[in-house]
Amino acid sequence: MDLAPHGQGQGGSDPVMAMYFTNGEAYTLGVNKEYEHLTGISLVDVKGRHMRELENIFFRPSVTLRVLEQKKPVTTVQQLLRSNKKLLVTGNPIYNQDGKITMVITLVRLLEEHGYCLRAMSPAKPKYRTFGKMVFNSPVMGEVVDKVAKIAASEANVIVTGESGVGKELIAHTIHELSPRKDGPFVVVNLGAMPENLVESQLFGYTGGAYTGADPKGKAGLVKTAAGGTLFLDEIGELPFGSQVKLLRLLEQKEIIPLGGHRAERVDVRVIAATNRNLAQMVREGTFRRDLFYRLNVFHIHIPPLRDRVEDIEALSGYFLEKANGQYKTGKTFSPEALRVLRHYGWPGNIRELKNVIERLVVLYDSVQITPRQVETELAGSGALWEPVDIWENGSLNQAVSRFEKEFLTRSLKKYGDPETCARALGVHRTTLLRKMRRYGITW
Repeated sequence: MDLAPHGQGQGGSDPVMAMYFTNGEAYTLGVNKEYEHLTGISLVDVKGRHMRELENIFFRPSVTLRVLEQKKPVTTVQQLLRSNKKLLVTGNPIYNQDGKITMVITLVRLLEEHGYCLRAMSPAKPKYRTFGKMVFNSPVMGEVVDKVAKIAASEANVIVTGESGVGKELIAHTIHELSPRKDGPFVVVNLGAMPENLVESQLFGYTGGAYTGADPKGKAGLVKTAAGGTLFLDEIGELPFGSQVKLLRLLEQKEIIPLGGHRAERVDVRVIAATNRNLAQMVREGTFRRDLFYRLNVFHIHIPPLRDRVEDIEALSGYFLEKANGQYKTGKTFSPEALRVLRHYGWPGNIRELKNVIERLVVLYDSVQITPRQVETELAGSGALWEPVDIWENGSLNQAVSRFEKEFLTRSLKKYGDPETCARALGVHRTTLLRKMRRYGITW
């Protein structure tokens, strides 16, 4: 495995993080180019040398030695002895099947950069931490970050779950960027947006003349496009039952048969899937294959909704405000009361909705400080779906629930535009939504 070379991330101009690799005995395996650039320490200087030797020559202390002693991830401040630069370093142990540490991957960032340190700032500029392009400050997301760092070094399949807008694709991309496949393609497939009759040909490709209107030369599918890299299957719960067999073959045998073809083709690809649906429930209902579920669910990462991690609301608000200030050449800050309003909102659209609200607050108002009234105004526009519903009329509990459900579905349909999109956003089957629409006389 070539550990040294490292290029730019796929999807943006942000550089890949600096990384240092050792084996389970603390001997250096390699560093990437970002590490060489950041520290001035070259691969030639350290490769094959033990961390106890290097600790007194180039840096102090060695986080790798602490990881091997404590047998868990460790974060500490490290000083470069030649330049006196201070680094924030996080060592992550990688275990084999016997529970033995076989590698330590250390992530490195300058302490004064925003990167991996907790920014102690005024309430007007909330504190946050970052991991790659992930922004967080909650303990639960800290655990997610630790899990991502460990999973990335493996080749196993992953399922990422969570509501729409929580950042499932970002998690998948981070895993890819930290993995040995980082220099290969990262191919995103949104199964929920793909017509059911085209899923098989788009994913697995087709041979010439496979169906009416097909390209006579045939076409390679998205699976082959991702060869050597990572295939991210978003909304995996929408994969038609017939196509699930072909995906299972890919996971089990690393091969596919294009539509209309008769010969299997080998494909080297890692699969990360994501969903906002309950796949275990779908397995029980017979709409998702049990064997496919277990093949995909080697590692499971769940991202809680934003409303359940208030620390991240403040952290992301600060991050998006900085981004918007830079983009629009402004210097806005939050008042403490404005931040309080943001923290107490339910964020049904999660991070995606928060980003849009912050951008509107920067663009639409002239005041330097963002006020609670401004936030409330924008939330009223963003979250009209979540305005209170008057259910306090005479009647039974069932009648009150029905009034709420009807109003909720009506507003949801107005927000999402059509029943299919609405059903996916609400995490229910399309047939369930259509049945409730008929029950309440909701037309579309």
